[in-house]
Amino acid sequence: MERHLFTSLRMAIGKVTATEVSERARVLVQLNRFNKHLGMYFPENEPVTSYNPDNQAKVGDVVLIKKMPETRCNMETHQVEEVIYSFGFIVDPMTGLRVKGDEYLTEPVVDEETRKAMSDAIRSREIVPKYSFEIDSKDKLMI
Repeated sequence: MERHLFTSLRMAIGKVTATEVSERARVLVQLNRFNKHLGMYFPENEPVTSYNPDNQAKVGDVVLIKKMPETRCNMETHQVEEVIYSFGFIVDPMTGLRVKGDEYLTEPVVDEETRKAMSDAIRSREIVPKYSFEIDSKDKLMI
């Protein structure tokens, strides 16, 4: 894909793939290109070199980048605005505990009140039997 389409973006979300130089991050940004013959979108990725102030983004983080008014170096056209999702920080919404692989880590990330509010929000979206179809013992459909 043409590089100017990626460098002309005012804002984009991407994944940090490398931080070789201090205060510089390579962010992989994805755009979808429409194929008019197939009627489908296909992803195309391009690395965008971004200014990373205070080295706030690490490899694997999902970040929001914004276009700078003027290029900082010959290569840095964007700046890392904020880290949206930090790599390796996975939280189970039911227990509020951090997860590593398939095991829970012992320290809770959220307090008990927040965990209860999250559980109630999930429970309110569960399927309630009065709104679902059930079959009784005589194989008749009950509503």
